[in-house]
Amino acid sequence: MDYVGLNYTDTPIIELLLYIFGLIVIVISTFNGLIRSVRRLINPTKQNEKVISDLRIYLSESYTLALTFILGAEIMKIFRIPNNYQLIRVTLLVLLRQLIVYFLDSDIIKLKKEIF
Repeated sequence: MDYVGLNYTDTPIIELLLYIFGLIVIVISTFNGLIRSVRRLINPTKQNEKVISDLRIYLSESYTLALTFILGAEIMKIFRIPNNYQLIRVTLLVLLRQLIVYFLDSDIIKLKKEIF
């Protein structure tokens, strides 16, 4: 009976791709946020506070997506950990990132309620 799934050798490649996707999302969303901010500074409107909240929502959602990719990479790393110390370390990192995502999501929900 053959095992169909991920090989041990495939795991680092997928892990690297997940890290790269997370990094790409962070870089693109940060530059996009900077461009939006500069546009608003050049052409201020009466709804500046709403624009700032929209920008915060956009950046928070983008960073949540990036952290989700990075979290996936950390979970893939668990499959190839050689000892218990490193397993505990990676598990704590996963929990920390999950807490950050939770607080970002709660901030997004609060901002959306304030705007709409």
